[in-house]
Amino acid sequence: MGNNGVVESSVLLRRAALFRLSRDRPMAGPFAPKRLAQLAIIIVLALMLEPSHARGPFNLVPPGYKQGGSYSLRFYGHGVNDIDRVKIPIDPHVPADVGASDFTLEAWVKATLPQNPSPPCTPGNDNWIYGNILFDRDVWGPGDFGDFGLSLANGRIAFGVHNGTSGTTLCGARLVADGAWHHIALTRRRADGFLRLFVDGQVDVQGDGPDGDVSYRDGRATSYPNDPYLVLGAEKHDARPAYPSYSGWLDEVRLSTVLRYSGAFTPPSQPFTPDAYTAALYHLDEGPEGACTGIVVDSSGAVGGPSPGVCRYGGAPPAGPVYSTDSPFTGSTSTPTPVLSATPTRSLTLTSTPAATPTQTNTPAPTSTSAPPQPCRLSAAKRSSDVVLSWTAAPNATAYRVYRGTTPYFVPSTPYATTTDLTYTDTGVTGDPTMNYSYRVSAVHPTGETLCDNRVGEFDVALTAGSIRGAALNDLAIPLDVSAVITDAEGLANWIEAEGGVPFATVRQLLKWDASRQTFLAWDHRFGFGDNFAIATGDFILMTLNRDAPPVTTFVGRVPEPGEVSFGLSPGAARGCALNFISLPFDQGALTTADQLSDAIGIPDITVIQALDWDATRQNPLVWLNVFGLGNNFPTTPGFPYIVCLSATGVPPVWP
Repeated sequence: MGNNGVVESSVLLRRAALFRLSRDRPMAGPFAPKRLAQLAIIIVLALMLEPSHARGPFNLVPPGYKQGGSYSLRFYGHGVNDIDRVKIPIDPHVPADVGASDFTLEAWVKATLPQNPSPPCTPGNDNWIYGNILFDRDVWGPGDFGDFGLSLANGRIAFGVHNGTSGTTLCGARLVADGAWHHIALTRRRADGFLRLFVDGQVDVQGDGPDGDVSYRDGRATSYPNDPYLVLGAEKHDARPAYPSYSGWLDEVRLSTVLRYSGAFTPPSQPFTPDAYTAALYHLDEGPEGACTGIVVDSSGAVGGPSPGVCRYGGAPPAGPVYSTDSPFTGSTSTPTPVLSATPTRSLTLTSTPAATPTQTNTPAPTSTSAPPQPCRLSAAKRSSDVVLSWTAAPNATAYRVYRGTTPYFVPSTPYATTTDLTYTDTGVTGDPTMNYSYRVSAVHPTGETLCDNRVGEFDVALTAGSIRGAALNDLAIPLDVSAVITDAEGLANWIEAEGGVPFATVRQLLKWDASRQTFLAWDHRFGFGDNFAIATGDFILMTLNRDAPPVTTFVGRVPEPGEVSFGLSPGAARGCALNFISLPFDQGALTTADQLSDAIGIPDITVIQALDWDATRQNPLVWLNVFGLGNNFPTTPGFPYIVCLSATGVPPVWP
């Protein structure tokens, strides 16, 4: 499977740090502060991307998270499109990949039979897969080392294990899908494969099973992208209706590397605390109540961990999974159990002609003293290398004039085209990062001409592809309002791959800086793992790209009005400056150098300690040390991303 994208980004930034150190070593005297400040910024970036930091890019401990049994996770059994489940990656190896030794799998479950209507269990082989699947550590085809899983079959627990050669399924006898909370535990002894299933502290069924290693083999090649995951709440491959997914509540999941139970025991009355044998522990208490869309924390503290999961939320109402206050430790609540209204569908295909997203701002002054009472509204979409303009009809209009300029806020003068239609296609204009176009449309009416009340444009961004040696780190800004087609990290990755490359492979990882917490939000596009952060106009995005990346990506959308794009800034402290990732808004075109940009924020030569611009072609930053007036006073361009490191003095709360 390769290393996770966080490691890739970290390696790239460390490479940049080493390069700059070797290049700057001869510098001394007054240049020494410059070298040290440059290195400090690069090393901070590298450290923030290092996966061993518990509060690093995957936000492993969400703000407000508390252990305490106040929530559970509610699944709705959608069983399609990789949604309504928790996915825990296990390759590269993490402690949650149990099976190489003895292990115990236990959790609290609450379900009803009508919502889990699978047929009775039949002992033997892999028959557990025909129940409503709750834990899926299956692999498609031969088991390699092995696989295992757990389901509800006719409301009873079915637990199956396969070692790649032979398999078996234990069929429980006790009804657990009765609307009450039940503690279930499953133990498996490696030496002889002996299996036990416990319900509420009592042995429900036990028997012989296949022996040997049933873990996931590290680096195992597979054509099935969900193989290297432990999945909670669903059948991982969404293979077909014969293998249904679980509908119900789940809480307090623990994986252990020992046989926790051999006979009757008293079920736990409070959340688990980790010990030396805890491989993974999911309290499922991240909250708040409602949609689970982020990281599921592993609280085990296991060596080599953690083993975090990620919620894949979605589906036709009711969508899942969701955090519920119904927990075995807080007492059951009367929770409605809505019935699925329809089979959900999910498409990653981008709409080529999206509807406009109205964001009423400043209305341009009409060019005639007698304008229609309602101006038209303009939208734009990308189609191949064309820009497709469309607009709403204006009252009394006899024709429409299209104006095109090379700056976002150009003043219309000579029409580029005239039409009586409500659409116009400008052909072959995208794909050139050195020339970006903006558009205005006006309605011609008997008494004059009135501009539509907004601007649209296209903005081409050059990309640097990776090489045979590894991925390339790229940065870009989102200069236009593209919310009609891109709303989150996943959508941005899909947009870029639609312009060239391989789906779920070309874009490896996307990163967005959270200045208030001084850490990255990260989304691994290949595996659907991490924080699928929202995308907004003006955002600074880092991404790692494979060697099959397209040379250019093009954004088409509404041009933000002057003053619309701004950034909340985080000041530094006495011990150092604070990183802020911004872009240069279109209305700040007068700032043409790093020095001018730095001095425009707060107090000149004091507030901004340092400004950086990532040079993707060289895989190295350009650095301007503002407080000393030294370094590379690189040019700045509206619509492009920049990093500023701010002192504790004179930092405005918002810029510009």
